[in-house]
Parts: sequence; structure tokens; C-alpha cells
Amino acid sequence: MSDSRTCSRPIQSCYQCRKRKIKCNRAYPCAPCILRGEGDVCREVDKNQTNSSKSATETLDDVLHRVTVLERVVTRLSRLLPPDLNANSGVDDSDSSFSTAMSSSSVLKSQPKDVPKAAGSIVGKGDGIHKPESVIRSSYGSGSTDEDVAMMLEDFAMGHRVNRSRATHELNHEPSELYIHRLATAYESQDKSESYEKATHSLPLTPVSAMDVFVPQFGLPARHPLALLIDPSTNVAGRLVSILPARSNCQALVRFYFERLEWYSKVLHTPSFLSAANQLMGQVFSMSSNGPVCDSSVLSQVSIPFLSVYFMVLCLSLHLIEPEMCRILNIGFDEATELSKKMYNAAQACLYVSDFIGNHSLEALQCLILMGVYQQNLDEADSHWALLGSAIKMAQNLGISRLGSESENRTYKGIWTSVIKREVARRIWWSLIFNDWSHAAAHNGAYSIHPSQNHTGFPANVNDADLVDGLPLQERPTMQYTEMTLSLTRFRFVGIYREIVDNMQSPTGYDFVTEIDAKIRRMQEDVPRYFQEHDSTLESYNSTSPPSAPSRYRPSPNVKQLELTLCLLMGETRQLRLHRPYLFKGYKDRKYAKSREQCINSAKAILNLLKSNDEQSATLLKWWMVLFYGFAASVVLFIDLCHHKADNSPDLEMRRIELREALDLFKTVEHISSVSRNAIALLEGLLSSSLLSFGQR
Repeated sequence: MSDSRTCSRPIQSCYQCRKRKIKCNRAYPCAPCILRGEGDVCREVDKNQTNSSKSATETLDDVLHRVTVLERVVTRLSRLLPPDLNANSGVDDSDSSFSTAMSSSSVLKSQPKDVPKAAGSIVGKGDGIHKPESVIRSSYGSGSTDEDVAMMLEDFAMGHRVNRSRATHELNHEPSELYIHRLATAYESQDKSESYEKATHSLPLTPVSAMDVFVPQFGLPARHPLALLIDPSTNVAGRLVSILPARSNCQALVRFYFERLEWYSKVLHTPSFLSAANQLMGQVFSMSSNGPVCDSSVLSQVSIPFLSVYFMVLCLSLHLIEPEMCRILNIGFDEATELSKKMYNAAQACLYVSDFIGNHSLEALQCLILMGVYQQNLDEADSHWALLGSAIKMAQNLGISRLGSESENRTYKGIWTSVIKREVARRIWWSLIFNDWSHAAAHNGAYSIHPSQNHTGFPANVNDADLVDGLPLQERPTMQYTEMTLSLTRFRFVGIYREIVDNMQSPTGYDFVTEIDAKIRRMQEDVPRYFQEHDSTLESYNSTSPPSAPSRYRPSPNVKQLELTLCLLMGETRQLRLHRPYLFKGYKDRKYAKSREQCINSAKAILNLLKSNDEQSATLLKWWMVLFYGFAASVVLFIDLCHHKADNSPDLEMRRIELREALDLFKTVEHISSVSRNAIALLEGLLSSSLLSFGQR
């Protein structure tokens, strides 16, 4: 800019300083711009320029000129990097990528704005443009490349580390090598606390896999909150693995989990988990079969986030243990209960040590979901709800809410190039949705995941053995039974339940009940068909795979029947919850008599399903949600009992018998579930008050 001035007004701050809202010394170039290396672009703000007569084309030329200058600056700065970093920086590629992006942007702007674009679809494919939707953040509703770029710059400036990570993955062709180089540099540091700082904060990437992040093994950095309580010289990993049971007991509990329990939550990929578990056992018990080792060189390889998931698998196996497993481990139920609490506390410790709030990972989300199952059974639903909210925000940060579905033929980058990780992420996300929506009614109808902001499809209807990286995903037909059938069915049911919850906030009349009733009935009719078509690949895979194959841990033969029963219970409970607001009106107003009948019929069906098989009911009632279904049915029957008493109905004694049978059902699991003890106490109190009101004992 020229040094001479032709106007008499006071000198203005330069454009760069005014934009950054910092003090300018009003010289050109000014001192702040010189310090930032922006002396060549420092200029005074001239109000007369706002009235420029330049055409839009001339203005665009100015912008492109500035972009060219910026590219030259970036290229010049990249030459100052170390050779090994510069080799992987992809500057030339990024230049061409940027040019391609600019040309693509121009073409996109020329397209009609009313052209519909499916979420996550390829834009302009017919015109030879193969640019996918931005993986940096959701651009739904915007469709503006300029907006994506602007928000990307905000992410880099404002500390949105996870969005910054995705931006780096999209703009840099090989970011993982840069990450590995910096990680190796961190490992070479003599100060372990310093290496932790470097690995977690000097990097622009926030890993989404526990295997990609360095966690403290030999003490905590000074900034870690637990450093106030733990001596810096403490071998953290050694303390954690010392809590593990003997190797044979660990293996027995893991087998029990995948054969008897995993079907309920289904957020793990069995072969991947078992492979990582075998590696963990090899590291921890490398020198002893009885107890964990404390060899520093070995423990440095242990993944703390994965260890948290492993502890929760052990915790649930001990919490929901069966007599045969007690015999194998040579422990009693009381000892198993205490051990399960110990494993739960160890899982919590792993999360806090690995700073799961600041370092998000799939493993942390899996751990939180499994912790929720345990918390619900221990009458800690409020703790579960609080952690669920954190898990949802972490998942959204990782981009799991925008994964689309495999049928969309999208192009994935970074960690999401793995089909296993994509499918596990979808399972995690929809498990979070299920918990969020199904518990919303207990929290004033509030839920965190709005359907309009969910751009991740259902997980594929496949068995775990079907998921192999590098091979195309062959999804099974909807009506063919797989290990995912139960999960997919509950996801469909919870979508309907969310509509019921929404209607509770602003009721739209009885027509809504009729409409949703028809939807639920259609789904109930489909449920048995999901479990009819036999999947012969499960048996054939077992017969051809070697005995040491991880996938030999198959669900027990009776799991399929348990899943079917749970789906039927779910359907009846949805009907009950839909019609229950009109239950009382149904006793007085014939218009709502159908709702009263449906509530009672669903309640009786729920209890009959639970009573149909003693062994099956003892297994199902261990889970909090099944117990909740049974108790909700009992409450409806008790309400009906009260009305029968008022009318002196002949069905009075039948209702009492049904309630006593429900009470006996709940008592079969009172030694495991705190919630069952609550239900028993409440139901006994209701029955006692009912008898006393008529002077009966």
C-alpha cells in the first residue's frame, strides 16, 4: 500500500487487526501483521471501498488472486518442515485438491437449488462429479461448500479437536503417517508425563480407536485430575491389570458373556473383541498363568480404553452369573456380586485414567453402554441417564451420527474405511438412540437425539462372521434371522415409541392412538417371521472353522427363543403404553373401552410370556428392561383389580392370583437385581392394602 495519504480523516486500524479485534499501531505494514508474517497483506480499512463499483466477476477475481497468494505462502512454509514431515504433507496434492474443490464449487453453484440430494449421497454423479458430502461436519440443509470451508476454519481456530481431526483426514491424503511420526516422537521422550502431553494435545487429530492413542502407563501427567491423588511414579497400567482374575477365569467369563449375554446389547464385534482379548491376555499373563505380570515393557502395550470394555464384560458375566459358571469358577453368588462391583470400579478407573471425556473412542462408548446395563440393574437409572447424555455427545463428536448406510455406496476415509468399525459404530449409535428414546417418558419426554439430526442408517442384518475388512458386505434379507435380528427389531419398535412420547407432550386426540395401534400390530405380526427363516451359515461356519477361531464363541441354542420372547414382550408393552393414558376413561366412557381392553390384554400377555417357561423367565428377568415390562403389566392389573372390587366383579380373585404369580416371578431374581426388590416391595404393599381395605388377610 502507498505511504502517501490523500484524505484528512484519522488513520484507521488495518483490516487484519480489526478482523481479529486486536490493537493496531496504525502503521502499514503494522507491527502485529509483521509478527504474524502478514506484512504483505496489511492494509488500512477504507470506507470508500465499500462503495466499490466492481462487478461480481472482478470481485471474484480478487478473491481468487488472494487464494493464489495464500497457496504460495503455504507452499513456502511447507518447505520449512522437517524432510520426513514434508514428504507426507501432500502439499502438491493439497494444491490440486484445493483447485478441484474450487472448480467443483463453481459447478455446484451453477446447479438448480431445488435438486434433491439424499443425505450422504454422491452429488452430481451424472455430471461426472464424484464429490461426496463433507465428512468434516454435517452440511445437511446448507449444501454450501463456502459454508463448509468457513466452519472448517472455525474448527481449527476455536479448538473443536474432533472436527479438526476429520478436516485433516479429508484434506491430507496420508495423515496417519504424520500422526505415527509425532506419536513415535512422543514415545522417545524421557519424561512420560511429557510424552502423554505431546501425544494427546500437540496433535491435530483426536483418534476414534483406542489402538491409535497413547495413554499413560507409568504415571499421570501433572495436568491430569487424578495426579492430585496418585503418585507420579505409580505404574498405572500395572495397578489396573492386577485387578484381573486368573487367566482361566477371565477366559471362562468371556466365553460365558458371548454365549449367554452379548445378544442383549450387541455393541461388540465378537471376532474383533476376542482377537484383542487374546492379545491382552498374552501381554498381561505372558510370564504367568496365575496372575498378571508387572513388566513395564509389556504393560506399555496395553490399551487402557479396551481394558475398560474388557472389565465390563467380566463385570456383567459375574453380575448375571449362572449356577454352572459359579461351579466352574468355584465361587458363590455373593462372591460373584462383590467381584462384579470390583470389575465395574476397575472399568470406571480405566475411563478416568484414559481421560475419556477428552479422548473419545469407540471403546469408551462401548464401555459406557455396558455400564448402563449394570447401572440399571443396580437401581442407578439416574447415573445411567447422565452417562448416556455424555455418550451421545461423544458419538456425535466422532461423526457416528452421519455414517449413512452401506447401501448408499459412500466413500469413507480415515478410520471409517474399515467396514467393521462402521458397522460397530452404527450398532453403538442405534443403541444410544434406543436408550435415549425408550427412557424419555421418565424424563419429562426429553431426549437428546432428534430424528431430523440422525443421518446414520440401521446396522446391517448380518452375523459377526460376515463382517470382514476388505470384503464387500453381504447383508441378509430382513426376514432372515441373524445375530442382529433382535437389535433391529427393537430399533424399529423404539421409533414408534418416540412418536408416542412426542404425542404425550401435545396430545392430538384419539385418532393418533388408533393410527399407532395399527402400526404396532403390523410390527407384532412380523416379529415371529423374523425368527422363522433358519440361518444355516451359523452351523456351517462353526463346523468349518478351527477350534481356536474366535468366532467359535457362538450364542447358546436357547438365545434365539429368548430374543423372540423379548421382542413379543416389547410389542405388548408398546401397546400397553400407548393405551394406558385412556385406561381410567375406559371404565366410564364406552368410547375408550377398547383402550381399557387392550391395556388389560397386553398386561396379561406380558405376564403369560414370562410365565411360559421357568428357565427362560429366570434368564430374562435378570435384565432391568424385562423386569420393567413385567412391573408395568402388574400395575395395570392392579388398577383393574381395584375397579373389579368396586363392582364386586367375579374376576376379582383371578386378578389377585395373576398378581401373586407376578410377585413370585420377581422374587426369582431378587438376589441379583436391586430393581426387582423395589418391585417386590411395592407390589406386596399394594396387595396388602387391597386386602386390608376389605378386611381380608
